[in-house]
Amino acid sequence: MLFLSHRNTLGRYGYCDVGRMDTTSAYSKFFPAQVGMDGVTMPTLREVIRYVNNKAHKQVGFQIEFKTDPEHPDWTFTPAEFAAALYKILKEEHIERNCEIQSFDWSCLFELQKLNPLIKTAYLTEWDNEPGTPYSFFDPDPAIAGLWTGGALVKDHNNSIPQMIKDLGGACWEPEDVELTKETLDEAHRLGLKVVVWTWPEHSGTTFDTDLVSKLITWGVDGIITDDPGMLISMLAARGYVLPKRW
Repeated sequence: MLFLSHRNTLGRYGYCDVGRMDTTSAYSKFFPAQVGMDGVTMPTLREVIRYVNNKAHKQVGFQIEFKTDPEHPDWTFTPAEFAAALYKILKEEHIERNCEIQSFDWSCLFELQKLNPLIKTAYLTEWDNEPGTPYSFFDPDPAIAGLWTGGALVKDHNNSIPQMIKDLGGACWEPEDVELTKETLDEAHRLGLKVVVWTWPEHSGTTFDTDLVSKLITWGVDGIITDDPGMLISMLAARGYVLPKRW
């Protein structure tokens, strides 16, 4: 599965150089060995799909993330416009059955599911260690609790995030790695959800927490999104897992 996302986001009409991180940012401090490249522009989604399909002979799946912010709707097109534009490309490139589409802003996923309920959608959530943050699904204020969930409230789904995602039509739950517990993982699996975790270095304090990853593998997560795929592959190889083909 190829994961497509950019921390350097492209404005509605802007140009974005993605050849290096902003060295003054907190995130860049976790990657001191990065070697920047000048003049690297962001490819279009269609260009990436065609490049990967050509190189991998259509044997690699795509995981594509919507990047919108309901706190700043003026920064991007609307979820409906975004979903329609993405769906057009998925259809024209014939990858509707070979992709998963993820988002923190669940409104985008709702709009895509309206266009084609067979496309697999992955619902991203973030560890909420501060009540009142945008991701506080359990906040008593429904405007806060439903901000990133398209208005859906966890209290209407047995106070269970996996249950809410299942009820809303999701195929996959993608929690932050430090958020997941064995109990919520088992619940999600009982509901038939795929569970893929991801890392936020600013929360974890590292780009790759070996002990945490080892625990997640033992628990039986279905996938791990990481900034250090080489380390993850090494850990999987040491445990005898069948590794993905390299292209």
